[in-house]
Amino acid sequence: MSKGGPTPSGGPGSLAKKLVAVGRVLKTEYGKQHSDPWIIAYSGGKDSTLLTQLVWEMLLGLKPKERRRKVYIIGNDTLVESPLVIAHLKKSIGFVQRAARRMELPI
Repeated sequence: MSKGGPTPSGGPGSLAKKLVAVGRVLKTEYGKQHSDPWIIAYSGGKDSTLLTQLVWEMLLGLKPKERRRKVYIIGNDTLVESPLVIAHLKKSIGFVQRAARRMELPI
């Protein structure tokens, strides 16, 4: 068991259990009775990629009629990133858009 951090699986502080708990929070928040959209600030790094993945999985777990709020995934070129980073950002956001359309997700 690791000290201070989540364990990979099984234990009370396991990463798997924490991800399930985060999924429940996302589903609860998404299901609130208003039409405010969600906006994910996406950089292509580990944190924004994980959040995008968790939201994606939560939406897939909903019935299509429950997917009523729009989710926007936005990226920003602050003009200090390398052209390679910007190309990756544009490519990955485009991939997400195409996949979301095919899967009928409101992204």
